[in-house]
Amino acid sequence: MREGSRVSGSREDEAPPSLHAQGLARLAAAADRVGAPAGLRAALQQPARLTALWLPGPAGPVAGWWAQQSLDLPTLGGFAQAPGLSADAVRAAALWTHLQAAAVGLSVGGGFGGLAAPPGLVSAAAVGRAWAPVLGDSVVGAERGTDAAWLGRWRGALGPGAPVVGLPEALGGSALRAQAVARGGQLVLDRFLRQVGWARPRLRVAVHGDGAVGRAAVAVARAAGLRVVAVCDAEVGAVAEGGLDPARLAGGLGAAGVPTTPAGVLAHDAEVLILASGAGVVDAAAAHQIKARVIVELARFAIAPEADAVLLDRRVAVLPHLVAGAGGLVMDHALWQGRGAPADDEALANALAAQLDRAFRALWAAAVGEGLPARTAALTVALRRLSAQHQALHGPELSAPAGP
Repeated sequence: MREGSRVSGSREDEAPPSLHAQGLARLAAAADRVGAPAGLRAALQQPARLTALWLPGPAGPVAGWWAQQSLDLPTLGGFAQAPGLSADAVRAAALWTHLQAAAVGLSVGGGFGGLAAPPGLVSAAAVGRAWAPVLGDSVVGAERGTDAAWLGRWRGALGPGAPVVGLPEALGGSALRAQAVARGGQLVLDRFLRQVGWARPRLRVAVHGDGAVGRAAVAVARAAGLRVVAVCDAEVGAVAEGGLDPARLAGGLGAAGVPTTPAGVLAHDAEVLILASGAGVVDAAAAHQIKARVIVELARFAIAPEADAVLLDRRVAVLPHLVAGAGGLVMDHALWQGRGAPADDEALANALAAQLDRAFRALWAAAVGEGLPARTAALTVALRRLSAQHQALHGPELSAPAGP
């Protein structure tokens, strides 16, 4: 058969499950295991509120959405700007943010919103005015395609009461927010390394993703004493076994080291692989090629469901996004709690470290104590907390029997 050909009617012709469907499938097995209440299971199937908006753009209307997973709690979530954004992706991100908040012990619900457009196509002021009646008491922070400066313009249009966090320093924000996801991932990695007794300075790191999170991951890993030997964006990568020079990286990946491909970075012979690009970059085929001993999943849904079993069978440790990628959510929560006062970087760094230390200890206890893969352990922790919260708010109800 010619390379690249497809057989009509084969599984290759089937569309992959949507991101939301993938999230629900992962959730269902963990919900069965912990005996989650039927009411909670039903509430997690769809967001409590999903609103579609249309905003005028230079070439026609631009679609946008806001999803709020629960109305029982104050909601915190990200706001993205990306041409490929869809209602399904927004629903999936709201669900995962809701679970992530529970996994790391934050008493907030999860939300997510955004525009199916390149960053800046619609002004922050227009977005702020359109989203104000939709958000209610919800608060949004930076996500893909959205940065502190853009959020600052949103606040500027609506005034100090605008429901945004992660603002520029001039508006009371913190420079640490730009590195929050990467810092959180490094904190979780450090705690894992301590548990397994690996010497951090000897480890080599490959970073898949050269966007804002990927670049921050490179800087944070280097500051922690790790040797970053491979980096890629969506099209090209660079390798330097002695360690990539940040100054050369700033000039573009093409001149930073020996050229490689994104697939080459995934399969590079480094002990640590940081996933900071997009959803589904590690499928089953890629999982068979990975040589890293531990994966830090900073990007939501970076590892496809079918790859989990492959990585588990190959004894590749996965530090899942629910905890390893929670740095942005944790810092946004801390900024939201301290709103109205200038950000204190030292206090924020301490809050991030303390919250993720507790989250990692809970994950590790479930993983080791109950013999669970780390992703299942994180979901187990989240669902136990959500079950207790649901019963406190709505009263006890019959639960499905817990699994063995």
